[in-house]
Amino acid sequence: MENTLAYREKIKYNIPAALVLEKTLPSFEVRIKDGELIIAAPDEIELLYGVYSCAENFYGWDFFEPGRDVFHPHLCKNLPEKDHILIPAVKKKLLHCGFIQEYAFNESTFAVFDWMAKNKLNYLMVWMSCYDTLTEDMKRFAKERGIIIESGHHNFDYLIPREKYKNHPEFFAVRQQDRINENLVGMPEESRQLCTTNPALREELFKNILQWHKEHPETDYIGLNPNDGFGWCECENCSRLYDKNRKGATYCRSEKYYCANTIFHDLISYVSKALHKVKPEIVLNFFAYINYSRPAANFKLLPGTSVHLALYWRCINHLITDQSCAINTGYLRDILEWEKAKAGGLFNIYEYYQGINFYLGLPMLHFEEMFQEIDFYSRHKVDGVFTQFSNENWSAYGINYFLMARASRGEDYHESMRAFYEKRFGKMAEKAEIFYGKLKKLLKKLGDCHIPHSISFISRVKKEELIQLQKEAELLSRSCELLPGKSFSCWMEYMICFRELYEKSMDKTLTEKDVKDFLLRIQTNKEYSLFVQDKFARFFGTWLEDVSRKKVWRYFTEHDWEKEYERHSFIN
Repeated sequence: MENTLAYREKIKYNIPAALVLEKTLPSFEVRIKDGELIIAAPDEIELLYGVYSCAENFYGWDFFEPGRDVFHPHLCKNLPEKDHILIPAVKKKLLHCGFIQEYAFNESTFAVFDWMAKNKLNYLMVWMSCYDTLTEDMKRFAKERGIIIESGHHNFDYLIPREKYKNHPEFFAVRQQDRINENLVGMPEESRQLCTTNPALREELFKNILQWHKEHPETDYIGLNPNDGFGWCECENCSRLYDKNRKGATYCRSEKYYCANTIFHDLISYVSKALHKVKPEIVLNFFAYINYSRPAANFKLLPGTSVHLALYWRCINHLITDQSCAINTGYLRDILEWEKAKAGGLFNIYEYYQGINFYLGLPMLHFEEMFQEIDFYSRHKVDGVFTQFSNENWSAYGINYFLMARASRGEDYHESMRAFYEKRFGKMAEKAEIFYGKLKKLLKKLGDCHIPHSISFISRVKKEELIQLQKEAELLSRSCELLPGKSFSCWMEYMICFRELYEKSMDKTLTEKDVKDFLLRIQTNKEYSLFVQDKFARFFGTWLEDVSRKKVWRYFTEHDWEKEYERHSFIN
């Protein structure tokens, strides 16, 4: 036992406990027996989790930020001398819970893996191109902490790169408007997918996945997914798998496109069957997303396959189970359909607890709702919940990641919040809770529904309301040494400035200098872990381009989606 990570971490955090393996337990258990502190668990990873829970609950440790353990001596507790179960072993809500990484591995990777283990997260999905940057040391570090790493995401281009297959134009999607160019030289952006019914293309996908697994035998979780967006093939063979009278649904922004679930799931069935004949250990992962968000008729989620249902345009002002919500109704139906389709495979939810890519650090408070939804998922055969994340905006969304981890283990919401406020804010805990409460009310006031996209927030929030909250944010920032509290003032200033620029944009008085100053503000406030620098530079950089062309920012020209949704039914 001395050679295990659980033992080394027990010593590191000064936990005077005996470590015991008990195979019959559903998870770790912490107890006092005959005056001795005992951490028992069915396996070494659960023992490790037990050590970290002991450190947090009884020995004053705080693991909220990646790469920064904080010790609060005054929160150390005296343990009872009589026999007592301090933390009972309970069956966790989900088999897998974790992150979706959309950037290359870097110097922060070890801190992220460490944080995941300390918060009992065991799954990481990455793009195949990102997996290529994973070092052997990182792989060992993750494995020792029980973290499964899935390589995949949107990867048609990775598996069938156009430059490599330029002599096989038949492998790529043909769209009606492209047929004037018979050779498909310089294919337009709309032709983003593959000709998925082409027999040679299917065989090439199978061979390339098999070769990738041969080169990376350390992971059996491999994704096969379309490129992001639409552009599915409309050749004669592919068109047989479309119902030309059936388009995608409004809730996932695909109402202009044919439903692609049949054509995609036919490909998945073929590749999965081929792979499992030679490598039965491989789990083939695939997305349910936009116009392929629900299972095709008669499709079964078989052993060795795993679906990730992406709730990309969901409303966060309603529960996913709220049938009065015009947006979430579609996803509720998808969840129930995937539950019915499950036949030995894995069913996961792909969430956005930091908002979709366009949300840009604005508030997303989905706290108690997360616990209620994960409980619902657990009761409907969902195996895992994963969320996109970045450690560069931990102050804005770290609490969501923190609570997701606890909800997935079946921990109590109110106790989780109490621990968060107590350790992160100390004497300011009550004021921090009030601040978050007011911010939550502000989100609810935006409208009946709210999709976490910047235009949904920034066009509806009132500047005066943000200024009022800024006063409380300043007090908390002055009084707090830890994130997220010390970042609150900077966070509110960002929102106020964003709102001011929106008003100028609508008045057509916005200047290039205004946007440059805004970008500079973001670039010079890295210490607060609020802004994902490259993403913010990219999205707000387009604002600068549009101002220079005297155009409204392209992300302000979208429809008021929530009202659009309310005009549609989802029976399609």
